[in-house]
Amino acid sequence: MGTWDIGFFDNDMACDWENGIKENKNLNYIKDTFIPILENKEDTLDIDLANKALAAAETLAKLLGKESEHSTYTKHADNWSETFSGSIDNELIEIAIKSVEKIISSDSELLQYWLLRGEKNEWLNRIEDLKYRLKS
Repeated sequence: MGTWDIGFFDNDMACDWENGIKENKNLNYIKDTFIPILENKEDTLDIDLANKALAAAETLAKLLGKESEHSTYTKHADNWSETFSGSIDNELIEIAIKSVEKIISSDSELLQYWLLRGEKNEWLNRIEDLKYRLKS
């Protein structure tokens, strides 16, 4: 996995997921990204699944009109949020929050990754901000 910065779209898996928005501008694309997180039965939560889910949660925040990451890596999500006129049900928001909370659990490879890089606290601050934007 290539990661070049701490942002939710600053890794290969999130960029691959974000590129999928071109063909999948619907809320099911986001929801389907959370399902493997919530249904995970393994001892650890896969880092690639977690990175995709965080990109999906950040995209959901964009669709809700909450300020979020903007970069070259978010262009499809940004375009979608600028043209989105649908409604988002509370169930999808709850699924997103539960997924994010599971990603910061102790069995998460992504949490361990940021711990080993010495950037766990900064990353967790971004996670808390994301959860706040999803809830408000």
